[in-house]
Amino acid sequence: MAKKKKIELEVPVHCAHDEMVRLEDLHPNLRNPNTHPPEQIELLAKIIKTTGWRSPITVSNQTGLIVRGHGRLEAAKKAGLNYAPVNYQDYASEQEEWADLLADNKIASLAEWNYQGLTEVLTDLDASNFEMELTGWDQGALESLMTWAPNESHETEKLPEPTVTGEDDTAGRLLLVFADEDEKMRWLDLLGFSGVGNKTLFSIADLDKLG
Repeated sequence: MAKKKKIELEVPVHCAHDEMVRLEDLHPNLRNPNTHPPEQIELLAKIIKTTGWRSPITVSNQTGLIVRGHGRLEAAKKAGLNYAPVNYQDYASEQEEWADLLADNKIASLAEWNYQGLTEVLTDLDASNFEMELTGWDQGALESLMTWAPNESHETEKLPEPTVTGEDDTAGRLLLVFADEDEKMRWLDLLGFSGVGNKTLFSIADLDKLG
């Protein structure tokens, strides 16, 4: 049996994986509906280059296509790397493979932030002279998050109006879309909520209390 060629690691690999694979031998699923904007790839490339691989790219044994890690592949190319850690997985059907691909993109977006705890952690990191960009937030968002305080008084008329996409008649709720973290946190403070996403359902009664 031929011995596997030893690969000199370009960056540290901290995650479990089956093998290191050349990027040119990895095949994205061209129907993947999740897109990655250039600024996200730029930041992810910097994170991988600075701290190494923390998650492998998942490839299906059935189709040979990437299921998880399309963004990591793009970021690795952007960082000038040649290899990525790969984990191979079996799927019982094509439908199961698609479900895993979609869930990987969707589940993370359902998480909610505890802004008070987040502010404390970011402040501690900043005090240790950590390179804050590696947390994933840009400078503007970091400034808003690190100066956030519960129950701050904000005048409603000075806040930009969030986008209202329509009313859910059955539940009596409106979907609001906030432009950025600062706007979202200021509105949530007025409404008495925390830890929700940029697209959020509020009851009409909640909004009525703002006048």
